[in-house]
Amino acid sequence: MTKLAEILKENNMTQQQLIALINIRCGRVVGKDRISRICSGKLTNYSMATANLIATALGIKVDDFIETDKLTNINE
Repeated sequence: MTKLAEILKENNMTQQQLIALINIRCGRVVGKDRISRICSGKLTNYSMATANLIATALGIKVDDFIETDKLTNINE
C-alpha cells in the first residue's frame, strides 16, 4: 500500500473524495485514473504540480506521501 493510500485510509477518504477536494481547494481537475494509479503505486513518475495539488487538498506536505524509496538518482 502506498503512503497516499494509507493517508486516505486513515482519514476514511475515498479516491473520489480526494478528487473532489482537489477541485474544491485548488480549483483544478485531476483525473480519476491518475489518482487511482498514484494510489496503487502504478504511477510513480508524476509532476510536482500534481503532487502539490494532492498535498494542498489534504493539508499535508508532499514529503508526507512521496515514496522516496522509489525515486531514482539522476547521477547514478
